[in-house]
Amino acid sequence: MHVREADALLTPMINVKHLSKNYGATRAVAGISFEVKQGEKFILLGTSGCGKTTTLKMLNRLIEPSAGEISIQARKITAQQPEMLRRSIGYILQGNSLFPHYTVAENIAVVPRLLGWSRDRTDARVKELLEKLHLPREYANYYPAQLSGGQQQRVNIARGLAADPPIILMDEPFGALDPVTRTHIRKELVQLDEYEKKTIVMVTHDIDEAFEIGDRICLMDKGRIQQQGTAAELLFKPASDFVRSFFSGHYLQAALKTVKLRDIWYGFDAEPGPVIMTSDYSIWDAMEKMGDKNAIYVADKNNGKVKRIGKDSLLRLFSEYTATLQ
Repeated sequence: MHVREADALLTPMINVKHLSKNYGATRAVAGISFEVKQGEKFILLGTSGCGKTTTLKMLNRLIEPSAGEISIQARKITAQQPEMLRRSIGYILQGNSLFPHYTVAENIAVVPRLLGWSRDRTDARVKELLEKLHLPREYANYYPAQLSGGQQQRVNIARGLAADPPIILMDEPFGALDPVTRTHIRKELVQLDEYEKKTIVMVTHDIDEAFEIGDRICLMDKGRIQQQGTAAELLFKPASDFVRSFFSGHYLQAALKTVKLRDIWYGFDAEPGPVIMTSDYSIWDAMEKMGDKNAIYVADKNNGKVKRIGKDSLLRLFSEYTATLQ
């Protein structure tokens, strides 16, 4: 690897230093700092009013900070025109943010057209995203009011991805959906081939969502960062009583989604069988796949070695492993 390429990987994609936002005497965001690496999925988590959405909107200058500094790819965002900055960053909101008088195709094509893409290139991209997000091609000519909530949000995701931006900001993107649709679309998103390479900052108040999607989680309260780190760090090594209490009602489910099969891989026996998942999936995922079965077969993601994952041993090893993290 060239030195310049190595430096690029070490430089954060997003760098936030001492960021604050005041509304009169009210301090919505109070001097927070964080970094987001290239390709990382970074979650701003917290209850309503904690400052997470205000923080997100300052990243693309929808809201101007009162103090602090934001750099994207080592360039201060204040050195760019707000309109050009926003065109280089995908932005996904809830489903009701689509333009009602635009067709599905026109909604998806908004940013490519602002960037001067040709008609052929834009049309090809619209068709590609409709297919990737499981929307029939004829929906291109529909209007948002003709779509279900889940279909609207797929269009919203397509619009955010349309110009293939390196960074995607997501503000409660699944919040308006019913729980079943929410789960389906969330899984569709993370399975997209484009998802893996994107740097994503997502706002949510949903703990399960944060743990399923996030590489790192930034827990906020009253405009301040209470703790940031991996899901395992927040869950098993809380920095304060606030962090501990925040996750207390969701502890078991969150733990099942945090611990991966690779973490307890040592406890299973090698045995050939029909593989249905790999070792980078969580205990929760394995239990869902297992259903009424007593065991499933899982492959090591690195070397392909297959092991039999039994239900009883899965839960026993999970319990033993989490006990060591307390």
